[in-house]
Amino acid sequence: MSKKLVVLMLVVSVFTVGAYATTFIGIGAGKYLNLEEYGVDSSTSLVDWIEGRITMGSGLTFDLGVALNPLDLNPAHQVQFLTYLNLDIPISNFEIYAGFSPFLDIEMGQFDTESLKSIGLVHAGLAINIQKIRIYAEAVKFLRYSPFNLFPYTAIAGGIQIGF
Repeated sequence: MSKKLVVLMLVVSVFTVGAYATTFIGIGAGKYLNLEEYGVDSSTSLVDWIEGRITMGSGLTFDLGVALNPLDLNPAHQVQFLTYLNLDIPISNFEIYAGFSPFLDIEMGQFDTESLKSIGLVHAGLAINIQKIRIYAEAVKFLRYSPFNLFPYTAIAGGIQIGF
């Protein structure tokens, strides 16, 4: 089976699942935890990024988001697109989830193809659903493809979404 057919089947299945489940739309924020150990000062801001996120599906969920640096909200300077595909385990009003996203980054108006080819994002989190409100908290790690390993620093993110 060709790679294009597999990708097409995956995209169709994600949107089909999303069509029969609640779609959540909301905002969130994130912070890198231990960058100082690697010579980067991230103490100047409360959060390192703000994001808008749409979550669709049940069991197999899809997150689509856009993240910006709150100190420079000009999307022409830097913007990250989040396209997480998640395995989601619902337990009553809670969800435990884990997922992967390629690193889709635009800096200074240019799409960063090197990052796309070499880095991905993995995340794991917990969400609570109350009525049509979803609150999530997660840990995020960068994943290097070659050699295959996780970057040493971790980020945390959280947010609130409203369901439709």
